Order: sequence, then structure tokens, then C-alpha cells
Amino acid sequence: MLILPLLLQAATPAPAPVNVPINVPPPQTPPPGSSLLSPAETRALACQDLVASDPDAAIAEAQSWIAVNGGAFALQCLGSGYFAKGAYADAARAFADAARTTGAHDPASLWMQAGNAALAAGDAAGARSHFDAALALGHLSGRALGEAHLDRARAALALGDMAAGRADLDAAIAQTSRTDPLVWLLSATLARRQGDLARAANDIAQAAVLSPQNPDIALETGNIAAARNDVPAAIQAWRDASNWGGAGHAASVARAHILEAEAIARDAAGAANPAAPAAQPATTPPQLR
Repeated sequence: MLILPLLLQAATPAPAPVNVPINVPPPQTPPPGSSLLSPAETRALACQDLVASDPDAAIAEAQSWIAVNGGAFALQCLGSGYFAKGAYADAARAFADAARTTGAHDPASLWMQAGNAALAAGDAAGARSHFDAALALGHLSGRALGEAHLDRARAALALGDMAAGRADLDAAIAQTSRTDPLVWLLSATLARRQGDLARAANDIAQAAVLSPQNPDIALETGNIAAARNDVPAAIQAWRDASNWGGAGHAASVARAHILEAEAIARDAAGAANPAAPAAQPATTPPQLR
């Protein structure tokens, strides 16, 4: 059997950098212009606006505010500033401190922000603890609940806990199955790694319906086709990922897979008949590792 090494050999995509977005809930402050804005809420909105234009200035503003007991709003702004600068571990600590603050306006959202920052920092264990805290409050529902389970699944899979990851992905599907292609993509990837290729094929097809011409989904479609010993379909899906993904991660991985498959085909043809011309892509199915 030919061997076609593929990427994505860990239980889940690496937390950072990743080929899927990190979910970072927006600050849970009232909309601008609301007559219900308190002075603290008004300052929080101004600080969050500053994050977008000048993260360093936002961090300085948040630290000044914290020094005069700015509370959860100030800590959330500090976390947002750190996250914008890529200081993810610092962001996770700030968001978690905000969630623990007495009177925090939306602790579940703050715990989610802490978890996503920890994921971005590569701290899957810390991320799972933060997502546990968000879910334990019992405040989340609908799509927000689904995203919490999805993110906790990512943390569990990064820790190699496939059983917990599957349970959370199934819970996420129950809440977001009609709207979120990411949950189907991760579910398909996990099913492939667990050897459930029928489910993998079904779930990746669901992802493709929700997000057509998505290079990450096309890449996994090819991986699943290769695992099912359908090399032509795998190469076609990888070509789609390459065409749709530009210079992105999924396109780069797909191109590497195509080159590897074609090299294996040439080597196999040459070994069978040294005088024969170069072969077309492999007809002997590759085996994923």
C-alpha cells in the first residue's frame, strides 16, 4: 500500500496559528447612543474603539482605569488591547480577571474571551478551564451555547481527548447545525481520524453546503477522499483548495499533497516499468497516517 503522509495528524488544528478562525465574542456593552449607558459603559465603548486604532494606547488607558478601580470593563479593555497586539496569554489573564470581578456585566462572554485567548496562546488546558466556567454559569443559549461547545471541543482535541471533543462537537451541532460550517468541518476531521469515514463524508458535505468554495473544507474533503481510497477525488478536492485558497494555509497544504501524490505515482510507475513514460496521478489508493 502506498503511503501518502498528510498534515493534520494531531487531534485538532493547532490553536495558533490556525486555518480556522478563533472565536472572540465582541464586548458586551450597550450600543452607542443608548440612553441607558452609564459613565463606565461609555468609557468602555471608547476604550474598545481605541483598541481598533491604537492597541498600545488602549492598554495604557485600561491600566490607568484599573488603577482607579475600573472593574470588569477596564479589565476587558485591557484584554482586548493585549489580544489585538498578539499578547494572547496576557489577554487571557485579563479576560479571566474581568470574569471573576464582582458585578461583571456578562461573565459568560468574558470567560469565552479568556478561553479563546488561551487557545490562541497555545494553552489548551487553560482554555478548557475557561470554557468550563462559561458553560457552568448556565447563561448561554442558542448559537452562543453552540459556539461555547465548539470552542471547548477544540481545546479538548488539542489535549488529545477525543471522547470529550466528540461530545462537545455533537452538542455544538445540535445548536448550530444550520448556520456554522466550522462545526461540521471539525466534526468531519475528527470522524476521519476516528476511522468513521461515512460520518466524515456526510459532515464535510454539510460544511460545503454552508460554505461553498471554502479552501479549508476542500482540503478536508480531499483528505477524506484519500482515506476512502478515492485518489482522483482527493486530488480534485485538493486542486479546488489550491485554486480557492490563494496563498493561504489550506491551499499550501493542498498543493503539497498534490505534489506528493504525483511523485508517488511516478515512482510507482517507474518501479513497475522503467521504460514507461511518466504516469498520471496515482490509481493505487494512498493510505493516510
